Amino acid sequence: RSVSPVFNLREVPVSDGGDFTGRVLAEALGARLYTERVADPLGRTIQAEYGIAGRTAIIEMASASGFKLISDKERNPERCTTHGTGQLIRAALERGCTKILLGAGGSATMDGGSGMLEALGFRLYDADHQLLAGGVPALGRVKQIVPPDGWRADIEMVVMTDVDNPLLGENGAAFVFGPQKGADSRMVAAIESGLENWVSVLEAISGLPVRNLPGAGAAGGLATGLVALAGARIESGADFIFDLLKIDDHIMWADWILTGEGRADKQSLSRKAPEALAQRAAKAGKPVSAVVG
Repeated sequence: RSVSPVFNLREVPVSDGGDFTGRVLAEALGARLYTERVADPLGRTIQAEYGIAGRTAIIEMASASGFKLISDKERNPERCTTHGTGQLIRAALERGCTKILLGAGGSATMDGGSGMLEALGFRLYDADHQLLAGGVPALGRVKQIVPPDGWRADIEMVVMTDVDNPLLGENGAAFVFGPQKGADSRMVAAIESGLENWVSVLEAISGLPVRNLPGAGAAGGLATGLVALAGARIESGADFIFDLLKIDDHIMWADWILTGEGRADKQSLSRKAPEALAQRAAKAGKPVSAVVG
């Protein structure tokens, strides 16, 4: 605007399931914000925010189980769990919500969502029927998962992922994201083995093929248990949010589109918001520029 008054600007905050997904969706849906006392990735009590619009809860796992809650020195996926994310979901269900929109990006965790299931009342047992605490150490030992009494079957869950990686293999959770979360080579191998056992148990219980679902590797396998045991579905966070925001209408309006993210690297091409936006803009013949950190 300082260059020429003829420029018309339209700001459209977007996300892809990662950080700030909660705020973007809360604004789009007119949600009321709540805070809840939950465990951070290392079990310390914090205040985490979530939103409710009607009977729909908007939960950003990063607010309870995210990188931003721990220091670089504290990164250790063998100690970090998703328990706090489960506490947020439980709080939303207790407030009468029947639909959960769960953003699964920005996590510090690799526990397959076992800590989250534990917080929701699911019980994990080993081969000797000993109760296990949710977390990476339990993944390779769990043999049985028992749902809580009265688990509600009417809950709709959408897990919005900011990457499309599978759970296992060289493009899976342990090998791609483990080192970022503080895992050394020993931990990466142990997590891969644990997730293999974890998903095998989930598939045996549910009869559903979970391991190869696009996005199953996001957030350390967070969605796997919810898909297998709670009827959840995985969605590309960027596409889900773009459709909700009617982003294609904004693209058609624009002559030039500016976007960005904190860092551009190989993962930017795994359904992060800038790539998803660029693909939609390309179909409309509109140029896109990204400003990155």
